[in-house]
Formats: sequence, structure tokens, C-alpha cells
Amino acid sequence: MQIKYLDLATDIIQRAAAEAVVQDASGVIVRVGAGAPDAPVDVTSRVEQLRPGCWLVRATVRNVSGRPLALREIAPLSIDAEWGGRLEFGSMPSGWTVFGMSTVVTDGCGVYDLGAWRYDAIKNAFFMADYMAAGDRRNRKYLTAGFLQFGRQHGVFRLQFDEAVYSLDCLRAACEFDRMPLAPGAEIETVPLYVNVADAPAKALDEYTGMVARNQKISPRRMTRVATGWGSWDYYHSHITEDDVLENTRWLAAHRAQLPVEYIQLDHGFQTCEGEWLETNEKFPHGLRWLAQEIKQLGFKPALWVCPFLVDQVSRVYREHPDWVILDRDGRPVTVSGYAAKHVYILDCSIPAAREWVRQLGAAIRDYGFEYVKLDGANVQPMSAAGVLADASLTKIQAMRLGLEAFRAGLGEETYLLNACLFGASTGLTDAMRIGGDVGARWDARLIDKHHGERDRYPGSGYIRRCINSAMNYAFLHRRWWANDPDYLMARLAGDRSELSPAETVTWASVVGLTNGLAILGDRLPGLPPAQVEILSKVLPPYTAGARTVDFFEQEYPALLDLPVANAAEAWHVAGVINAHPLARPRDYVIDFAAYGLDAARDYHLFDFWAGNYLGIHCGCFKVTDLPAGHCRVIGIRAVQNIPQLLGTDLHITQGGVEFDAVEYDPRRRAMVCRGARLRRAGHLFVYLPEKFRTPAADAGGVAAVRRLRVDGAGGGELVLPL
Repeated sequence: MQIKYLDLATDIIQRAAAEAVVQDASGVIVRVGAGAPDAPVDVTSRVEQLRPGCWLVRATVRNVSGRPLALREIAPLSIDAEWGGRLEFGSMPSGWTVFGMSTVVTDGCGVYDLGAWRYDAIKNAFFMADYMAAGDRRNRKYLTAGFLQFGRQHGVFRLQFDEAVYSLDCLRAACEFDRMPLAPGAEIETVPLYVNVADAPAKALDEYTGMVARNQKISPRRMTRVATGWGSWDYYHSHITEDDVLENTRWLAAHRAQLPVEYIQLDHGFQTCEGEWLETNEKFPHGLRWLAQEIKQLGFKPALWVCPFLVDQVSRVYREHPDWVILDRDGRPVTVSGYAAKHVYILDCSIPAAREWVRQLGAAIRDYGFEYVKLDGANVQPMSAAGVLADASLTKIQAMRLGLEAFRAGLGEETYLLNACLFGASTGLTDAMRIGGDVGARWDARLIDKHHGERDRYPGSGYIRRCINSAMNYAFLHRRWWANDPDYLMARLAGDRSELSPAETVTWASVVGLTNGLAILGDRLPGLPPAQVEILSKVLPPYTAGARTVDFFEQEYPALLDLPVANAAEAWHVAGVINAHPLARPRDYVIDFAAYGLDAARDYHLFDFWAGNYLGIHCGCFKVTDLPAGHCRVIGIRAVQNIPQLLGTDLHITQGGVEFDAVEYDPRRRAMVCRGARLRRAGHLFVYLPEKFRTPAADAGGVAAVRRLRVDGAGGGELVLPL
């Protein structure tokens, strides 16, 4: 077999090649490697070295058969054991870790230790979209790869293993073309593939996401708008009514200082059927336009959930245009799962008239007064392999991108758009993206078989623990491609359509607050106990940045978050320690100051936010021991000074980053001076007093060195707190 291998100077990737898969008119499918003689297509590669161990790889396919062909896919990188290809991480695959947006939703939510018994059923084959990483973290050998452009070709990674001996069968990074016609003499090139074996995944993905942001021309406004609000789905599901929406909206209007949110989002349950997105059922007698106006009069912005690419057979759009839906190869409409209806059809966005209908729908939603739109994950269903597009010259991802562009054009640039699928194809169009499975008011699903209809006191199928892992594993995308949406933030306790303990609600609020994702409240707020409302208040409003996952890829279930915080007076770090491991038991963790970007030789004050406790002065590291399952610690870390200094607050999880423009000691007035108070709620500041400043009046947890100072929440101006 004559295969021309890629020129990659590395011992990690051995004998990789480009390849293509084509199909002729009789249905014969042929796989062709670069350099293969007497093949229907000629496959060539182009490798551009960015630096040692890092390349951009492209592949070109030209039809040399003299007859029309259908192009199924091109793989610019194929590491195939059949062709002598190898991945050398210094261990067998059972010692590898894999990361990517997999089609298999598990508790790991992207990170998989292949030797773990939990993955025995799925570890022989992984399918990942857009990007991936793999390696052996013990040997510090890694591969990170990702496609740099989206919207024309769907980039996927297929990682397969030999079941008998569990060795690598193949890794293919392929661009799918969905049987696109390839005329005699025609050629097509893949989008560039980023390949990095020089860096650990965290560093490589940081570079990769930045390159994508530039290639996709993602504007800063798409990366920096972190929405806050309330949504109907998690508590009410499809049983939501007009009165329920208004009850929660009025409650929020009365508690605006405590829970400052912007949007009120109506989810599934209002519509008559898919395709009739502006027509309401009997539970919403006044209609959507009226409801949007009521929400605005209460001081909030209306938001709406829709699936614009799904249509019911009884909808007007289908009855008038049955030729606008995707058909299978026998000419019948492809049927997929719906919401108001059990089975629905899919709009074919390769048809210009169908895209125009989608654009008009977006414009109508905006005209009705909605300023935020949530697209459901079900909108991924147009990618179904069963479908055949009306315009065969387009790939399915091209058609989806065109559909999303049409919807965005109708909504206008000012409307906030949240998507829940098609990561790459959504870049530059969406303001936010759901980055994990459904959340729910339970910690995990150990006690029920949710996939077979078993339920506890929470009526849905989601749970918090997997969403914690998603929020932490995909933190690197936040404010690079969009704002991450971890799903609903809830704090209701067991018995109120919930199985959650107080500690579990604190942990979930901490993850949402530190990672800086969308904060969309999901409870029936009038029934929430005051202590639980207080928990939610401590992560609102969001800070201007999100935490980094310190142990990303180092642990299958990450536990350590680092949020650098600053105001006009100082800079500090907030560390999050999260026990969300599926094997529920107390665990020990270490906050290594060097891993947090701190000077390991310097002394730091540590303050426990949720406990309100001063933890003393530490150097090098701090050990968190016996942290129970489902619990967390949030610890402020500030460099020691020789004057009175702020340790933290009980007002906001950033401990000074949101509450004030600055907090400083004024020696002339012997007082802490708070400038630009932003939160109109009462609470406390905790101030450390070096020995020469101490007085008998110091009183915080019995520690003479710490003074607790009360603030009344007046907001604005300058606040002087005498010591």
C-alpha cells in the first residue's frame, strides 16, 4: 500500500496521513489515502508549522476519475493502525485521558479516563465535534486538535480502539461533506486543522480558542454579555401558565435589590404546536405580545424559548409549504422528537424560502417585544444523517449556519441569543451557549433510573453534579466564543419539587458564580425560604470575568477554580474547592498557591466566604481536608500588607469585586473607606488589623486581629467605617 505520510516532526504522532471517502453513482464507497495510485480522487496535504510541535494541516481532494462523484468526507489527519499509524503517549490507551464535546453525555462531561470502569460500555469509540484533546497526564504527553473555521464544513473527530487488546484502531479528524457533488476535475480543500503536541491541553486550547475567535470574527459583544434572569422550565416544565410567569416577575420586582436580574424567560409550555411560535394555548389567554408588555412594565426584559427549525404537520407553515421540510432518501419527511407534539418535521434551510420564513419569525419575535431568545438543543436535529437536503451543493452544517444567520438577521444585533447546540457553527452568531446537559433540582441520579421514567421529588431528568463538571471543563470557552450557560440556577430545597440539601445549593451557586456563566434563576421564587434567597443573592450580579479550572484535564472530575479579582484599590484571588466526584465521600484537596499564579514564597490572608471565617496567614499552599460530597469551600486569598486591609465580605462571592469600586485604609481617619458602593443590601466587611492597630473592640469569630464592620446597603458615594 502506497501512502504518503504527513511531514510532522514528532514522536507522538507517527505515520499520519490525509484521506478522503467518496461514493460513485452506483453507490460504491471508496476510502482513498494520500498518494494512493489509480484512485478516483487525488488527495494531497499542506502542512504549515507554527512552531515546533504545532501545525496547521489542510487536505485537498481533486476528482480525477472523469465521472461525477459524491464527496462524503475528507480527513486532513488520519492516524490509522491499518496504515501503520500510531499515537505514542508512553502508555497503552487504558492509561489515556480524552477530552471533547462527545455525543455521549456522562457525568464526566467531556473528560474521560479510559481506564475507568464507568466507561467500559463506551470506551471503544468516541465521536467528538470541533476539537479534542488526548494524552497521558502521567507522562505529560498530549495531542490537542481543532478545526479553525466553522459553518461550511462540519469538523469531527472519531477515536476508535481495538476491542480485543484495547489498542488504537484509528483517530480521524474529518470534515463532513454529506455526499456533496464533486464534478470531474473539481477540487475542494478542508478548513485548517490546528494540531498541537507541544503543550498541555489547557494551554493549547487557550491558543486554539483565540485563533477561532479571530477566524470567525467573533465580536467582543458576543463574548462579554452575561445574562441574568428567571426562567420557567426547571420548576414548572410544560405546566407553566401566564399567572405563574407574572407571579415570579412581580416577586422579583419587589426584591430587585436582593436579586438584580434583567430577563424573564418563558420556556416550553406556551405554544399550540411547533411552527406556531407566536400562537399561545389556553394557559396564556392574553397572548405573547401582552405578556411581553406586562414584563416590561414591571421593569424587566422579556425572553422566549423557541425551536425555529421544527414544525408540526398541523402547523400553518407545513400545511402551506410541505416542500420546505427535510426528506429522507425515499422522499418522506424525516420525523424527529418534538415538544408540544411527539413527532415533528425539520425545516430544510438549504431552501431560500424556508430561511426567509425563519428570518421573518425572528423579526416577529422581536416585534412582539422579546429581547432575549433561547434556542433549544433539539435544533441540532436537522443534522440527522437520515435527511437529504433539497440543495445537494450545501453541507448540512452550511444549511444550519444559513438558518442561524437568517434567524439572527430577523432578531437583529441587539437581541440576546442563547443556543444549546452546534458549538462551532454558532460562533459569532450567539451571545451565549449551553455547555452541558440539563440541570435539575437533585444532586445526582444515583437513586433513580431516570432514563426509564423513574422520578423522585424532582419531575425532570437533569441533575446538578454533571452540570458542575460541564461548567468547569468548558470554562475555557467562556468569554472567548460566547458566554457559557451552565443551565438554571436553583436553590429550592428537598420537598419543593427538589431533592437538594442546603449545602448542595451553596455548591451549585458557587460554581455558577465563580465560573461567571449565565445566572437564570429556576425556582418558584415566592415559595423560596429567605435563607435560600440569600444564597442566590451572593452570586448576583455577575463579575466581569470567569474562573479558570486549575486542575482541568488533570482530574476527570475537576475540583479547583481560580478567579482573579480586582478593583481600583487591589487585586486578589478567590479559590473554589468543589467535591462533585461521583464516588461520594469526604475528600482532601490542596490549594497550591503557585498553581493559582501566586508567589509561593509570599504570605497570604485566607478568608472562608460561606463560613465567614478568617483562616489565618499561609504560605505556599492551603489544605482543605475532609470536604464532604456535594460541599464546597470558597476562599479569598489576599497578599499580606502591614496596614489594615480587607479580608472579604459576606455580600458577594467575589468578596469585594462587585460590591465597591475600592476599599482602602485611610490613616488620617483611622477608618476603612469604601468608594462607589454598588449593592443596595446590608452586610459585613471583614478587616484584618496588624498588631499595632488592634483594639479590644475587634470582634470577628473571636479573632482579635479581625474586625467585622457592618454596611447598611445605601449604595453610591463614599462610606467611612471607623476602626
